[in-house]
Amino acid sequence: MRLLSLVLCGIVMIACSKAPDAPEAPDAPDAPDAPAAPTEEHVSASDVDARVESLGLASEKLAETLLSMPGVAGVADGDCDGEPCIRVMLEYDAPELIAKIPEDYNGFPVQVDVSGIIQAED
Repeated sequence: MRLLSLVLCGIVMIACSKAPDAPEAPDAPDAPDAPAAPTEEHVSASDVDARVESLGLASEKLAETLLSMPGVAGVADGDCDGEPCIRVMLEYDAPELIAKIPEDYNGFPVQVDVSGIIQAED
């Protein structure tokens, strides 16, 4: 079951990581005393690594709880509108099951998707 979760996590990460390119902002006039606007370049690699590791740990911890519930097909790291999130895949649409899934977990939003039954390929 853990192998299936890891494979599913990898598939979801690959599928969700392909975001369209954002349009570039027009150049602003130079202002010598103005601080540089924050960009992705100013985010350190260690900050990104820590956030990714934190997301992975959070999704694993939530998976430990949710995968024992009937109707939960998988839990994976994801991307929701350009932000890291935890994705929970359900075998079927059931409001009573969806009500048991938190809206956020350890600081990450939780997205619920109805995927159907997920089976590992041979």
